[in-house]
Amino acid sequence: MKKSDDTSEYECVFPARRLKHHLRMLAAESPIRSHTFGFTLDSSILTLYLHTPSGLFYSSDIECTEANGHLSTFIERLLSLNDIDLGKIASPGGPDGPPLPFPTAVLPPQVPSFARHLAKVPTMGSIEIEKTVFRSGEVLGLQKSASRVRAIRDGPGDNREYAMTVSFVEEARCNEHDQIRQMIASASPHEREGLTNFVDVHRQHFSLVPHFLKGDLDAEKCAEICGLKPRAMEVTFQEHCFEPIWAVDSIEALTRAVLGAVKGLRSLYRMRILHRDVSPGNIMIGPDGEGVLIDYDLAILMDGPFGEAARMERVGTFAFRARYLLKESSRTPLQPWHQIESLVYVILVVVFNRPNGGGDLSGMTEDAKHVWELWNMDVWAFHSKAGLVRAPAHRQELLKPYLEHWEDLPELVAIIANHCGLDLTAFTHGEANETSYLEAGWGSGELSHDQLVADLENFREKIVQKKQEKCLDPFVSM
Repeated sequence: MKKSDDTSEYECVFPARRLKHHLRMLAAESPIRSHTFGFTLDSSILTLYLHTPSGLFYSSDIECTEANGHLSTFIERLLSLNDIDLGKIASPGGPDGPPLPFPTAVLPPQVPSFARHLAKVPTMGSIEIEKTVFRSGEVLGLQKSASRVRAIRDGPGDNREYAMTVSFVEEARCNEHDQIRQMIASASPHEREGLTNFVDVHRQHFSLVPHFLKGDLDAEKCAEICGLKPRAMEVTFQEHCFEPIWAVDSIEALTRAVLGAVKGLRSLYRMRILHRDVSPGNIMIGPDGEGVLIDYDLAILMDGPFGEAARMERVGTFAFRARYLLKESSRTPLQPWHQIESLVYVILVVVFNRPNGGGDLSGMTEDAKHVWELWNMDVWAFHSKAGLVRAPAHRQELLKPYLEHWEDLPELVAIIANHCGLDLTAFTHGEANETSYLEAGWGSGELSHDQLVADLENFREKIVQKKQEKCLDPFVSM
């Protein structure tokens, strides 16, 4: 099999390209698929396709005749595969769909370190997916999804809800990721404030293609030549269920979400961990309304074997990366304030998508869509962030359409901007001067996670007090 070099091309007039497109969409819409098969039959020429989280593969042209029976052999083998070998582990269904059973028998093996950690905990007898709250939409790579599930353990009377996430993780840093999860799971509730606690982790074997495929595909050689990375499906269970950040319906709720995320970043930093992907899909709302920072698949140990090199990698959701981490050629290492800067873009995108609060499904205005498009473009992302968000007059103009519902939004953005350099003028602070200023501020403690938490808590109290005063003032109520 070969790796397709044409994974982005799609024209309706070409059946092969159309099939590649549909395979990618199928994988993106149902991220609990470990792989997806497809084929085209052009006259007597059969071409097979295989989509995995590592890449899209296709076969050489196979000429089918009645004499060689290749087509009937292929169909017979395809029909003989069970549901797991076909790649469909389970479908989480639509957000408003009915609950779906998820047989524990199809879960990957339990990760040994967590098996020891949970040795005295009853195993899960059955699982029911109640609601899918997040899908990343990625067609390669992690392909993350998160669902609310009800799990019945084999112990008496233990029937409770969990958050279940499914992703396809890389092999290279698997041990480091397990160590990070163990550190979080072993920490006290206070030490992991703003983070989610893992209660179980299951992981399949690492591979480029399904284990039952025969042929001359040398996985290691193919990975080396094509830059592919073996991945494994991982299913994790976390102790609380969450709502997506899109559910926030007021500036107070948005502030609580951001505050929880900052606390999560602070908890990780105290453990010498950097998250590396602060984005809307990784900030959830807990049962108490507080924000929770989830998904540590890209997290790194600052003092670990990959620490320095990993801080130079350009990973995470592109649109939410800090300005100086956008270019692949940049030699700027990831710093804690870069993750704070990402929160500014998270806030803005939530407001762009929900101009009138959580129940507003009208979506982005044309102006907001244009900004979003710029943030996703290599050429314009830096200039649009520096020009529209950093410049005070432009930021004011950017936020103005949303102030009727999101009152006090400029102050919330300004609080975050103060801790990441977005409040500094471009005329006096280039990258070097800005970095020196931030290093000095974070080094002295004048700028810090603790100070940002305090600033956000004061801001939240101010909002609550303001709301109470409005309720008590009859003229304001009228």
